[in-house]
Amino acid sequence: MFAIEKEFHFCAAHRIPELGERHKCAQVHGHSYRVVLRIEGDALKGPGFLVEFCELDAFEALLKTHFDHKFLNDLPEFQTIAPTTENLAQILFGEAKRMFAQTVELRVQETQKTWVIFRG
Repeated sequence: MFAIEKEFHFCAAHRIPELGERHKCAQVHGHSYRVVLRIEGDALKGPGFLVEFCELDAFEALLKTHFDHKFLNDLPEFQTIAPTTENLAQILFGEAKRMFAQTVELRVQETQKTWVIFRG
């Protein structure tokens, strides 16, 4: 079994109004998100790659064009769910899985001390 991981970064703002006005996360605030994508598999292709790291540029492009410096609450993905890091991780995992079938895990770090792991 082989596994590769690649780290990505983007910045975005959000608020979680469901928490009530007195909760600090109900206010607009932002994070410098760190995302780690993990892909696993048994079969190598070409000269010996699970996935060429340059192929992961497509995922980075998605992060940069759709999520970077955006207000997450305004995105279509968050019109019916709160823009929590858990929901963000699940959405990003789904996008990665569509691009790379061997995607098994995605981690989103929200702060220096907090992160969410989504596995599928």
